[in-house]
Amino acid sequence: MTFATSTTPLFLQNGLWAASLLLLLSFGLPFILPGFRWLVDYSGPFKQFRSLGRFVWPFYYVFTTYTAYYIYQLYSRQKQRQPLLATAWLAALLLVWAGEAWININTKAESVAQGSGAFTFLDPSTSITQGLSWAHRQPSDFQAILPLPYFNMGSDKIDLSGSPTSIFQADKISYATGLPQLSSYVSRASVGQVLEHTQLFSSPLIPKALLKKFPSQKPILLVVTATDLPPAQRRLLNVATPLVNVKEGMLFELPLEVLGATTYEQEYQKALKLWPTLRTRPDGLRTTTGRAVLYQPFANGTSQQGRLAAGAFWEPLDKFSVLYDGPFPSPTDTGRYEISVWVNGKMEYGLGNMQVKQFGAANEVLDHQVADGRVCTEIDGDWLRMAIPVQRQPGTQRLEVLYQSRDLLADDLLIRPMDTDVYWRDPSGKLIMNGYRLQR
Repeated sequence: MTFATSTTPLFLQNGLWAASLLLLLSFGLPFILPGFRWLVDYSGPFKQFRSLGRFVWPFYYVFTTYTAYYIYQLYSRQKQRQPLLATAWLAALLLVWAGEAWININTKAESVAQGSGAFTFLDPSTSITQGLSWAHRQPSDFQAILPLPYFNMGSDKIDLSGSPTSIFQADKISYATGLPQLSSYVSRASVGQVLEHTQLFSSPLIPKALLKKFPSQKPILLVVTATDLPPAQRRLLNVATPLVNVKEGMLFELPLEVLGATTYEQEYQKALKLWPTLRTRPDGLRTTTGRAVLYQPFANGTSQQGRLAAGAFWEPLDKFSVLYDGPFPSPTDTGRYEISVWVNGKMEYGLGNMQVKQFGAANEVLDHQVADGRVCTEIDGDWLRMAIPVQRQPGTQRLEVLYQSRDLLADDLLIRPMDTDVYWRDPSGKLIMNGYRLQR
């Protein structure tokens, strides 16, 4: 038997060859061959696929069609000479084929049947929202659901996993009420939309752009299934009004004006009053204390796509990029510091992680801290603020700030004592505090 005979229809022959090429691609060829790894960077849309194994599906579809056609051809020819034998083996073959299909369908059906909880899941009477009437509320009083612990997964940028319970209850309540969720658990979610949703947990120094797109001023329904929450999520819970508390979880009402409340205008007015009294430092910096700070705007960086001004640190290689390597701003200071940098969230690859290391006189590691960019919630436009608090260790001689990411675009590195606020003005004259914009 040849792969495709001269009697095989042309469209089926072409389909076989095309499907075979996809079969080779599903094996990871040629990317898995020694010396061909570099082709990934030039593979265009193929880089978007998490698994090349899915390219085997078209081959099986086409080859099954080809097999059916080949069996038909073989049967037609043998039927002319040996009709009984041809009918016998065809019937046996079809019986085996049907049996295989039955086993597959039956296995899947049994698996589905075991999910009897679906009936309970879809039953509105078992939803937590049935208790809203106790608080004289109904689902139509709200415009969206915000689950806590918060989950947002699938964009390859942000990966906030929440908890299985929060995902279950958020989906269940959304189905029962028809309210949309301010969260996602889908593949290939829009990076821009994910950043806007996650920004809802940013500090009051950052305005929440998503709120301007809401259709009304109705409050948000918080669905809380655990109280052990990260600080950013705990902050929203602390300003919400409790409505329902049952074994499945708790419901809170969060007004939009509370969710969107900001403090950057108050901080701006405070900065204007403080400005004449602040200590003047090099490069236009001013600080609230006499303790030393370090600010690196990367004005001469390898990219002109800066955040507050032209110039930024850009490194397209998958490596540990060195953002800073040197002493603490004040070598004799043993207090607590905050080390922060802004990274662009719209680059081609993920957000990676930030690392801070302290080294002793013998170049030994005295302290090592890591921050995962996938769980960052401090988002201003396309930029995310990565920050690590550190305690300067006795004997530290050298501080190293690293960032591991592919296609890193970073800007505005700031190393400051925790009790010191740092102010400066961007090229347009707008006030900046600790890297946050106070004027919009």
